[in-house]
Amino acid sequence: MNDLKKGNLQEASMIPPNRLFTLDKSIAVREIGILNEDKVKEVEDALVKIVTK
Repeated sequence: MNDLKKGNLQEASMIPPNRLFTLDKSIAVREIGILNEDKVKEVEDALVKIVTK
């Protein structure tokens, strides 16, 4: 299953929810892809679990 609705990663990767950060668009070099809605929900759920521990 492809977790991206746009783009393609050349290698398998993970989103470590405890290591996310905000990147201002003005310093981004390029867009790699866009997560699909199911993957976004999965990441959000993981973040909620970390924050509500």
